Formats: sequence, structure tokens, C-alpha cells
Amino acid sequence: GEGGGGGEGEGERDMWVYLFNDSVVFGSSTTQDLMNKIKVIGFFWLPYLHVRAGYNQQQYQLQQQQQLMQQQLLLQRQQEKNKEEEKEGSEVSEKEKEEKEKK
Repeated sequence: GEGGGGGEGEGERDMWVYLFNDSVVFGSSTTQDLMNKIKVIGFFWLPYLHVRAGYNQQQYQLQQQQQLMQQQLLLQRQQEKNKEEEKEGSEVSEKEKEEKEKK
């Protein structure tokens, strides 16, 4: 921590808050979802408590994990969007066929 021994506990608390806030940013839909995220945090947090020197490594892994989760979320949303568009698209083409047949 900053300014020698006094700041250590504070840094740890800040990290907890940072980790927790970050997990919430993912937009948990259910309590179970949130619990799972807290477990993931615990997984990175506990080694940090035992090995302070490993902090940067844990941070890096956590960031990787977050990027993966965010990418998966984006992918899911994109796929949902595509499905919606496909639905709309096929409805439009059905109408077009009908129009052409009338002529």
C-alpha cells in the first residue's frame, strides 16, 4: 500500500470492492448468477491473500476472465439479434413472393 505498512489493509479492501463492483458490472440476472461470479472472484482472491507477489498475475487472469465473459455476452446478444433479423427477413421475403405471384 501507499505510505508503508499502514496502507496495506486498505489496498486489500479496495481490491475487494473493485472485484465485487466489476462482477456486478457484468449485469447479473439472478442471485445464482451473482453467487457464481463471487465464486470466480474468490478463486482469484484467495491466492492473492496467500501470495501478495502473485497479485499482478491474478489481476491479469481476472482481466482475461472478464474479457472472455464480456465476449461471450456480446456473442450471445449478436446471435439473438441475428435470429431476430433472420425472422424478420424471412417474413419479408414471404411477402415479396406473394407480391410477385399476384403480378
